[in-house]
This record gives sequence, C-alpha cells and structure tokens, in this order.
Amino acid sequence: MTFTLGIEIDQERVLSGKQVKDVVRQAQNARFGYAVFRDAPGAHGRIDAVGQAAYAAALTTSLGLVAEVSTTYNEPFHTAVQLQAVDFASYGRAGWLPSRTPGAEHPSALGWPQADGESLAVEQRDSVRAARSLWDSWEDDAVIRDVATGRFLDRRKVRHIDFVGERFSVKGPSITPRSPQGQIPVFARSGELPASLADVVITRQPEPVEGALTVVALDFDLAGPVGAAALAERITELSGQVDGVLLRPRSLGEDLPAFGRAVTPKLLEAGVVSGPRPGQTLRETLGLSRPAAKNPREWQEIA
Repeated sequence: MTFTLGIEIDQERVLSGKQVKDVVRQAQNARFGYAVFRDAPGAHGRIDAVGQAAYAAALTTSLGLVAEVSTTYNEPFHTAVQLQAVDFASYGRAGWLPSRTPGAEHPSALGWPQADGESLAVEQRDSVRAARSLWDSWEDDAVIRDVATGRFLDRRKVRHIDFVGERFSVKGPSITPRSPQGQIPVFARSGELPASLADVVITRQPEPVEGALTVVALDFDLAGPVGAAALAERITELSGQVDGVLLRPRSLGEDLPAFGRAVTPKLLEAGVVSGPRPGQTLRETLGLSRPAAKNPREWQEIA
C-alpha cells in the first residue's frame, strides 16, 4: 500500500505569488506528496486555487497540485480544461477537489439563484461526471501531427460527450488533448461523492472507503501541547490503517517549516514516507494506474 502525505494550504493565508512559492517549496522539501489549495469566496482579493496550482507547477518537480474548485459557481467545461492545462504545465501533477458553496450571500453577490443542499449535491456530481467525460473525449493517440496530409489530429478519436445534467448540458469535446494523467485524480470530502466518481476520499475517521483511497484529515499545531514526536507517532499509526493523511496546520507559516525540521526526519527514519520522485505524476504518487480513455458517455451512467 502506498502511504502519502498531503498539506492543506488555506487561501486566506496565502495571498501573494511569493507566499505560494515559499509554501510549495517547503512542502516539497518536507516530502509531502501533494498540496491542496483551498478556495472559497471571501472579502479579500487573492489568487484562486487553479491560479496558485498553475503558478506552482513551474516551481516544483514532484509535489502534486490539487486545486479546490467549487462546482456551484464554476462551469464544468471551463474547470475541466483549466485542470488539464495545469496537468500539462506540471507534467502530470494536477488534482481536483470539487466543493459546494452553500449560503445566501454568495449567489446574491454573483447574480445566481440560491440553491438548496440537494441541488448543490446534484450539481457537484453532474460537474464531476461532465469533467471526467471531457477528459476522456480525446483518445491518447488522437493527435497525429501528420505533416504529409496537414492533419493535426485524427477526428475519429475525438468524441462529443453530449452530457445532459439536471441544471446544465455540455456538448464537448474538450478543446484540449488528453492530458498526461488521462484522468486527473478527483478528491472528495466524505459523503459528498460516490466512490465511483472519486479517486481519494478525505475523512475524519480512519475507516477505509471501499472503491477509493482513504485519506484522514488531521489538524496539527506544533506550537501546542502535541509535539513533533507525538504527531509523528500518530501519522505512523495511521499509515497502517489508511492510504494517507491530509495535514491541516494551525499556522501555515510556522507549522509547515517546523514539520519539515522535526517530523519529516522521524517519518523517514521509520520508513513511513519517502516522498515522491521528481517526474512522478500525482496518480503514480498515490499508487493509481493511468486509465485508458473510455467512452465518455459511460461516466453519465455511474451512480
């Protein structure tokens, strides 16, 4: 079993390009397998999660770049293509955490009708189905670059997805060829998506989820009563129960460097983590194989 560490980057604490650069380099040096860039509407202007991930692509060589993108106010076609662009820019290290944005203040600010909880859930599932369909709308060998005939692609291997959801439809295909990972890893919070649509499920309890990798979200504060030795011991304990840990620091600027100095050496010594190798895709880091493209319409049939 592959055990992987992730670090959550709270957007409220990372507001500039320099902060993004410092944080992702610290995370990579601390042997984290991926960083989750949080995103949500807020009062302060800042770089969105996809923008942070795209910027970090050129600054890192092994760190997975997982962008949280709300399915409530973002078009699935645009989200799918943006994530493919990050996947190309990072040579296969993109990931996606689709989220919901509840509340009455956000739709009124954006001119959208307010949706109830069930509508948000349906739209989230439909958005993931549509994105996965778009990622399979090009076969891997669709791009032929035939100089003699002047053809860039074999159009027989590029397919319309004809996706119809409850609140939107997407004709497709994607405007981007199939990206390095084929299917970009989809992360989901426990209870939000069926395992058939998610690659990784983030939980609070170390109870494996059937059909997906299980990652436990773990808050930590190295300045608090739980020191480095206790945190390393807890992570080591979890390594025998689940597929990874997503660490959520109380203070990113203090806890992340302290983790690299005090906790990472203990985990390396115990053989719990080794960290991804430069050039690995995020799927490889997580222990997932690269899937072949399938008929995009099959994603619409998944419950």
